[in-house]
This record gives sequence, structure tokens and C-alpha cells, in this order.
Amino acid sequence: MAHAQLSPSAADRWIACPASVRVTKDLPNISSPFAEEGTRAHSLGEFEAAKLLGLPKARRRPPSDDADMDEHAAEYARTIQRIVQQHSPGGLWLEQRVYTGIEGCWGTADCVFVSDGHLYVIDLKYGRGIAVSPRNNSQLMLYGLGAMELVGGIFGDVVDVHLCIYQPRIYRELQRWDTTADRLREWRDSIRGTAADALAGSNVFKATEKGCRFCLAAGTCSVLAEYQARNLMDLCDAAEMTPEELASTLEKAPSIRAWLDAVEAAALARAVGGGDVPRHRLAVTGGRRYFPDQAAAGKAAVAAGADPDEVWTSTPKLASQATLRTLLGRKRFREVLEPLLVKSEGKLALVSEDSEAETYDPLDTMRHLTVE
Repeated sequence: MAHAQLSPSAADRWIACPASVRVTKDLPNISSPFAEEGTRAHSLGEFEAAKLLGLPKARRRPPSDDADMDEHAAEYARTIQRIVQQHSPGGLWLEQRVYTGIEGCWGTADCVFVSDGHLYVIDLKYGRGIAVSPRNNSQLMLYGLGAMELVGGIFGDVVDVHLCIYQPRIYRELQRWDTTADRLREWRDSIRGTAADALAGSNVFKATEKGCRFCLAAGTCSVLAEYQARNLMDLCDAAEMTPEELASTLEKAPSIRAWLDAVEAAALARAVGGGDVPRHRLAVTGGRRYFPDQAAAGKAAVAAGADPDEVWTSTPKLASQATLRTLLGRKRFREVLEPLLVKSEGKLALVSEDSEAETYDPLDTMRHLTVE
């Protein structure tokens, strides 16, 4: 399925930095465990809501082995049901493609409900790292505009728009921001020029904390690098930071840390692709020693004279290697248990030239590595 050039989910980025559309156009969008978790939560939430409200999409339940996610999905469905019950019959859509009225800008709204001139747009956010507010939320406002285009007067003219965030792992209740259809249309008119410039290949760059947070070009963007340098240097010349400066630096830390992570990821990707990263090389890092057969290791430790009650914890679980080393002594541990240890596969990372980490040999096809 084709992706929108001006995705509502990336609206904070392309509205602030229209040039980002051009520079990220051909960059790969690599998934993450967090994104995959969010996808599972959305599928489960859609199923539970459709089943509870009697919609035809309720067929087979998506597989789930996460009790918390199951409960959050069920409460998401009950939340939608409560909103529907507060109004006279209307229209309800789940996971609905909506077109915002801006060229190149469309997306999928998690839930749209319209009745009596009221339009509700509910966005399910399953993340727990960043709290998302519906107030002046560009993504939700675009979904609201798309929902207005979708209903198109079928259930009467939309007057009041209620933009909602359901983020169960941060908020106890649904977060809602009330606005009007007219205000959303005015806002759309105010960003049309920016949207057109972005599609035309704008050269206007601007770094912002929200806009750059998930930008695919964050690791190589010099404008963002300059922005973060100013963040770090925005301190007085005193030898010791004041409490206020300490607090200010702490507030900037998540943004700076995320940028550094993006720089590291970009450098690693360049090196893996055969590009040069001066004074750095690819290496195998990490890897830990473990007992693949804990029963055999425990039996060997007991046979060597260790107390069974100390070899096995109450879980039951094999004691740590440090504990076993203490129980048996270093020499006996090396003789009896070290032959039973296996080292896990390392990870591929970019390290400095003088690092002692094992150099990665791309010709070693027997090694299976993950990328840090």
C-alpha cells in the first residue's frame, strides 16, 4: 500500500521542516519492537471494538499472549461504546482511511464517530515513553479534517469536533480536546502553502524537538546537529552550573540523547553498507557466557561438592555464575563448569579504531549477528 508523502503522523516534521519530505523520501523506514507492539495493540483494539459494537469487522481475534494488552484493548472498546451511547445513532468507522483535503496527505484514523453535529476522532497510542496530548495535535487535526471529508454531511453538518487520545499506559482516562469544524478548516488553509512547498521539494529546513524526534534523516542532518549544539552550549560561563541550569539541561537531555542515538544508527548503517566512517571500524561487541543446559550444569556443580540448596534457587533457577564460582572456587569452576558454558552471538557495532572489540569479518558467513 502506498504511503502518503505528507503523512499525518509526521505532520509535526513536515509542517516545521518542509525540506524533510525531500530528504527522507527514499530512506528506508526500519521497524522497531515498539512499532510492532503498537501494531498488535491496534489490531486487537479494532477487533474488540468491532465485536463489542456489532460491526462486521469482528471476525477472528488476533493472537495475543499479553494480558495487559488484552485488557487495554477491551477498555479501548468500552471507551468507544460509552461515547456512542451518549449520542443518538450515527456513523462509526474503525481503522478508516481518511483524506484530509491537502494534496498528498492521507492516513488511517483509528476510530471516527459522528452524530448530532458532533464528530469524534479517537487515536490509540500504545507507547509509554512519551505522553501525547490531543491539544493542537497536528496528526489528530488532520485526521479530524479527513473525518469531516469522510462524513460529508451524511449525518448532518459537523459543528463540534472532539479530538481524543487513548493512551492507556500513561493516562487513566481518555484525553479529549474540543474544537470546531471551522477552526480546523482555517488551520488547514494556513498550512496549505507549506504542504505545497514540501511536495515541490522545498529547501527550507528547521529543527524542532517534536518534528525531529522520529525523522529518518535525524542522524545525518546538519541543521539538527547545530540545534543540539546550541542546546548544549546554552549555559553561562560560570565554572559551576546553577540549579536552574542543571534543571534546564536535564529537560534537554532526552532530545539530545535521541539525536545521538540517531547519529550512531546512521554511522553504523553507512559502515554496514560499505561506506567509510573515519577513525571507526565495524566490530563484534557484547555476547555473554551462559549454560545452554542448566540441569547439566547444576548436576555437575552438585557432583563437584556444592550444596544443592545453594546451586538451585527457590524459583527453581540455577544460581548465577558468580555464586557458583564462590561455591566451587575459581579453579574447580574452571575445571567443572567452564566447559559447559557457551558464548552467545555478539552484536554488530561501530567502534573506535583502538577498541579491543573483535573486528567484524563480512566474509565469515558462519556468524549470525544482530545490529545494535
